[in-house]
Amino acid sequence: MATVKLIIRKRKINKWGDTPVFLQYVYNSKPTLFSTGVKVKPKIWNRNTETINSLQGNKKNKINEDLINELSKEDQKNNALLKTKKSQLNQIITDLNFQNEIPTNEKVAAIFREGSNGNKDDFFWLFENYIKEQKSQKSVNTIKGYQSSLNLVKEYKKKIGGSLNLQSFDNSFYTNFITFLFENKKQTNNTVGKYIKNLKAFLHSLEKDGHKVNAMYRSYKVLREKKKIIYLSQSELQILQEFNCQNIRLANVRDLFVFVCNTGLRISDLKRLNEAHIYPGKKINWIRMTAYKTGKEIKVPLNKVALDILTKHSYSLPVISEQKYNEYIKELCKAAKIKKKVEISLNRGGKKEYKTFFKHELITSHIGVSTFITHCLEKGIKPKSVAEMTGKSLKVIMDHYYGIEDDFIEDEIIKAFNL
Repeated sequence: MATVKLIIRKRKINKWGDTPVFLQYVYNSKPTLFSTGVKVKPKIWNRNTETINSLQGNKKNKINEDLINELSKEDQKNNALLKTKKSQLNQIITDLNFQNEIPTNEKVAAIFREGSNGNKDDFFWLFENYIKEQKSQKSVNTIKGYQSSLNLVKEYKKKIGGSLNLQSFDNSFYTNFITFLFENKKQTNNTVGKYIKNLKAFLHSLEKDGHKVNAMYRSYKVLREKKKIIYLSQSELQILQEFNCQNIRLANVRDLFVFVCNTGLRISDLKRLNEAHIYPGKKINWIRMTAYKTGKEIKVPLNKVALDILTKHSYSLPVISEQKYNEYIKELCKAAKIKKKVEISLNRGGKKEYKTFFKHELITSHIGVSTFITHCLEKGIKPKSVAEMTGKSLKVIMDHYYGIEDDFIEDEIIKAFNL
């Protein structure tokens, strides 16, 4: 059993009353201490939270305001440093376990002390640090994508062995890595493209920060293919709206999904939606808010179906995690017999295969947005207006969200040629 925690040693107090903060690693009851370079007075150390709080017992007033602010900034700086060092040590243990190596005190100490001096050029440490920095700027799904990319590089290196540094990213790495993703992980071209895109973004950030990275990474091709756009037809959406749900869980998920199909909002925006985002128009009400993912303004008219759902839930929709949401709407659509067969092409490198699915197996939160956009365009709303409503570009709308089924094409031809 391995444990990591931050501690102070009171018997090491110096003449100014300060004592060092140590990082303690215990494996099989054997402790090893690492210096953090931080010193504190014992009375301001919180052993439960493992943090420094110089403001304990000090109330802020006009006389001591500047001093209190300075102490607070210093605490934040030191606490951030301690948290980073603890995270680094935990990551070393995680990596050793991942590689099926025993995290002995000696092995962990050697890696940690080497890293303290040289981790500024360690690929895995730098990538972990990059992900932490991006958490305050990127969406949860983007961070998950970065973490998945890092984990796959780790898995690839574990398989082939050897070391990895910032000069390793040549054409040979690219070829071997995507081959690993295609053959060992059974990933499609688009998924592989996302991982390569994330890797390139990270390596580019290192270059901007002055790290010497093999410039050949810039030529890595980000694979992209146009995917079949899945959406609910107007008749399928009607079936779902009228479906008699037997439990509250599916009824709530049905309301959420139908609301998305009628507004085009992402789940990240549904979580924030409240009555303050509703504005009156000439004849109908509108949703006006800033999209969480893109920062662009969304301006969507509320039709009767969407407004009834909002009113039913007192303008606070019963939002759940995206993972559970995607799981439940598949269950819901299966129960509602949304089971039209859909053929999907899966391209892995140069190998293409075709698989047939029931539509309910392919339903995700993304499909609700595709349904809204497709229905708007089918009903004659101009693409530019749809782009303005959803905050998406015309290219993104036409390439990724607008689906056309055979029945609609047939109706258009009959109408055009008076057949």
